[in-house]
Amino acid sequence: MQNLTNEFCELRKQYIDAKFMTMNPMQKKAIYNVDGPVLVLAGAGSGKTTTIIGRIVYMVMFGHAYYSTETTFPVTEGDIKELKSVLSGTGSISEHLKSMLQVKPVSPQNIMAVTFTNKAAGEMKKRLESKLGKDTAEKVCAKTFHSACVGILREYAMFVGFKRDFTIYDEKDCKSVLKDIYKANGIKEKELHKDDVLNHISIWKDKMITPDMAISQSTISSYNTVAHLYKEYQERLKNANAMDFDDLIGNTIRLLKEHPDIQAELQKKIQYIMVDEYQDVSEVQDLIFRAVSREGSNLFFVGDVKQSIYRFRLADPTIFLSKYDAYP
Repeated sequence: MQNLTNEFCELRKQYIDAKFMTMNPMQKKAIYNVDGPVLVLAGAGSGKTTTIIGRIVYMVMFGHAYYSTETTFPVTEGDIKELKSVLSGTGSISEHLKSMLQVKPVSPQNIMAVTFTNKAAGEMKKRLESKLGKDTAEKVCAKTFHSACVGILREYAMFVGFKRDFTIYDEKDCKSVLKDIYKANGIKEKELHKDDVLNHISIWKDKMITPDMAISQSTISSYNTVAHLYKEYQERLKNANAMDFDDLIGNTIRLLKEHPDIQAELQKKIQYIMVDEYQDVSEVQDLIFRAVSREGSNLFFVGDVKQSIYRFRLADPTIFLSKYDAYP
């Protein structure tokens, strides 16, 4: 019996390798390692997105099968004969054999794939549909970082003081709010440029500094003025049931920190997280990924510090490098 199982598992490996025959050995290594933290260092044009897509497809179709010696049912000589005929191209695969090729397959709704641009997220969804079919692909949470936060907050907004139908303010909306504040306080644009104020507010939010903290820490009068504008700005957003892009991150962190029961719910739901371009993650974004992934126990992160382009948004490539020492 054990000999049959060993033979079947070797044939199963061949079958899986055939499904990913366009991948090189290092891509396959990244795809087939499912459990535990996985760091992938990959330069431009090296097939990062292809590898992430391949890993999702592998997890859904085969689960943990490649390195496993488990089988769904005891192996028979008939199973081996059928698999050999499929490998040779002379036979078709039965439902029974399909189940034998899987070991603890991952449900698509338990997978989150995160990238940093709408274009990249759209491409990811399109490629998943071509590999898994529309219905299965739609169950995978393949989104931009901010969209993933929106999805969490739509469900749990009331726990951070908002209604579920909160509005998301873009840059134009934020400037409009600031314009009204200027008018109410007799501040002229030439005295204090709105872009500078919004930039200060964004930096404070990214460092998890509240308006009251900003006011108490700002000893220079000009910064103190901006800090008071920050306070009024936040009050107006809250009254309008609105969040700006930085609030999407900040409120997600608040939710996870203040409600461990919700954090546990999300950890149960999002069992595998894959993040592209991790070198462009900021400290607060890393906090969210760590919190949802049980401190990185199911985190797959891809990046290359040479490609970091968002340092002006407080992205910190050293976060990516620190993972070398953080995990075995």
